Amino acid sequence: MSSKVSVVMTAYSHPEFIPEAVESILSQDIGELELIVVDDGSADDIPKVLEPYLDKIRYIRQENQGLGPARDTGVRAAEGKYIAFCDSDDIHLPYRLSGHAALLDAYPDAAQVFSDLSMYAAGSVLCESTLRERALGLDERALDIAIAEAFPKSVSGASLGLPVPDALLDCPVYHGRISRLIASRHVAWGGASMFRREMLLSIGAHDPSLRHWEDWSIVSRLSKRYSMVYWDVPVLLYRQHEGQQTKQAGKIGAEAYRDIVFKVWKSDASFAKENSELLSDLVAYATLRNARYAMEAGEFSRGRRDIAEYIRNTPTSHRGYTALARNVVRDLLSRVRARI
Repeated sequence: MSSKVSVVMTAYSHPEFIPEAVESILSQDIGELELIVVDDGSADDIPKVLEPYLDKIRYIRQENQGLGPARDTGVRAAEGKYIAFCDSDDIHLPYRLSGHAALLDAYPDAAQVFSDLSMYAAGSVLCESTLRERALGLDERALDIAIAEAFPKSVSGASLGLPVPDALLDCPVYHGRISRLIASRHVAWGGASMFRREMLLSIGAHDPSLRHWEDWSIVSRLSKRYSMVYWDVPVLLYRQHEGQQTKQAGKIGAEAYRDIVFKVWKSDASFAKENSELLSDLVAYATLRNARYAMEAGEFSRGRRDIAEYIRNTPTSHRGYTALARNVVRDLLSRVRARI
């Protein structure tokens, strides 16, 4: 019989963390489970690290393609009805898979259930709620305000009969269509989510052209078609360590964010018509942020392109972005003069 839950763990570096991550999955309090580890062309000796577990996992090695394609390799190989993505340097709490699977069972129209995650380093929790600590995207309001606005109501885990520890039964569960929330704020991290495999495949899974903000891209596309569930509880320890890449930050992250805004949100005529003000905010945020990073890198033509996109798509009196655009243009002109 096929496993109900397939866990796809991608591995590329830091093999020293992999055994703890694998153990945290194999010790989950759920019966039907398969763990697929996709080695994305790592130079490290990951097979040796995984050797004690080879009779309990499925191991796949491929040439390096990046996080999204590596996850998709696992999705295609999976036998489960539900898919959970797990990073190989995180520790997954024992109730994560059983809680998420029960929520997808309870809400058959939902493509995804997502939860919070706790920052962790050197054996200690640094921050209980990463989603409250790190507001990624346009919406920088308190998380609780954003969640309350996005979802019509909440219920308790107890009312749904979730098979989780008693201490978690009062944690609220939210269900609904939340494309506006997903567009404005990256709250549904792939590593703290579970997906309905059929719906995940219906959107083509990950965008192979992206190597950054992959989670936001896939969740954005899902949110426009399907409902989602948010369970307000940390389900993993999100390990912080030296050499960890902050994919959302910097020039490459700004480029990827801009690409998703235009490919997923601005190109959707229905979303644009119903959410014109939000879309205007997204375009302004994405183009000006990208223009600033472009100029810092000396890529003035790309900076000018994004300033032009901003001017074409955003009213000049819009929400204080005019001042920001003026500063970006001033920086651009000063850098151009310096080159003359």
